[in-house]
Amino acid sequence: MADNLDYYAILQVNRNATLDEIERAYERLSRTYDPETSRKPRAAQRHAEVKEAFEVLSDREKRREYDRSLRSGEREVAGAVLPSDVLSNRFVLAAAGTVIASVIGILIVIIVVGGIGGGGDDLVANPTVTPTPAPTLPAQTPGVPDDNPPDVTGEEVTLDSGLVYIDFAPGAGEVAQTGDTVAVNYTGWLQDTGARFDSSIDRTSTFGVTIGAGGVIQGWDLGLPGLAEGGTRRLIIPADLAYGDVGSGDTIPPGATLIFDIVLVDILTKAPAATPTPTPAPTLPAQTPGVPDENPPDVTGEEVTLDSGLVYIDFAPGAGEVAQTGDTVAVNYTGWLQDTGVRFDSSISRDSTYGVTIGAGGVIQGWDLGLPGLAEGGTRRLIIPPELAYGETGSGDNIPPGATLIFDIILVDILTKAPAASP
Repeated sequence: MADNLDYYAILQVNRNATLDEIERAYERLSRTYDPETSRKPRAAQRHAEVKEAFEVLSDREKRREYDRSLRSGEREVAGAVLPSDVLSNRFVLAAAGTVIASVIGILIVIIVVGGIGGGGDDLVANPTVTPTPAPTLPAQTPGVPDDNPPDVTGEEVTLDSGLVYIDFAPGAGEVAQTGDTVAVNYTGWLQDTGARFDSSIDRTSTFGVTIGAGGVIQGWDLGLPGLAEGGTRRLIIPADLAYGDVGSGDTIPPGATLIFDIVLVDILTKAPAATPTPTPAPTLPAQTPGVPDENPPDVTGEEVTLDSGLVYIDFAPGAGEVAQTGDTVAVNYTGWLQDTGVRFDSSISRDSTYGVTIGAGGVIQGWDLGLPGLAEGGTRRLIIPPELAYGETGSGDNIPPGATLIFDIILVDILTKAPAASP
């Protein structure tokens, strides 16, 4: 076993994960980082780490030894936040209360929602994925950060929050989004005096952060999305998005506006797929199980293409109320692979319809975009590109990576309407 890898973080599972969860994580990540097919940087290295982690965590004796060494403090886990790190890192310390509250909230949601189902193990529902820290932070040779913020040029963009950013050295790599775990280098200065108060440049490794997780000041969570690998962005962060009227220690006074120059060194892991669990319909209409079509039947009707790339055809319009985002509806559906015409899932062969709250993120994005506007009693065909379905990962043995999906969906009933917007 290597001494510098956090095997749980690499497989994106927690320390109480079952063998089944570990095996599923290994299957998913080994496909994602397969050196033969993946375009991700360092795919081969990531693939080797995933394989090594699986070999340890899937073996009962090796896992027991590994867990024992973690508990006894005999190993230093790369990428993990140690108690000394928390106390010394002003970003983590400032957000610690937020993170703890978020974890408690997530546990409550899991307990409450865990027993709710939408009618079985449906392929249209997104799998639950738990975000984890970056596996390994890139090492570096310590440098000398600027004492004062250098002059930069570029378009100055002001967000509604009051945050200002300037991409003065644009990157050419992948673009970071909320939920990604990234490695960065940064230097921070006080705007009023120009004095430097912190930098990662003079350290032996870069700084890791999961964007939007609340582990850093809010200005970072709002200012990092959209920055490309290799790029440098200046953030000018007002006090209310930093340390407010309290400040931080002796270096950041109350009410201070901060300047950060941030270099995005690497996107270590991408944000997991959306994981909300659909809110079930109050009572799903029962039905007599039928026999779904083996292949998608020929249909006629106007073909509408949305900006997202989703295509729909209302080939049997309904006469009832029209569904909107936020409504909870009962539907029947059948899904096929476009390339082969093979059916991979259907609710028609079950004894009840399928319930979904439109736009809640409990199903693939193509459904959330394609159901609004369908009237009760109507049937709509959705042709869903992979980026609105299961992307380059696929789903189990039935949906391969990069698959375009066809769904015929019948809107049986609108069970509850979306709550009225608050005035």
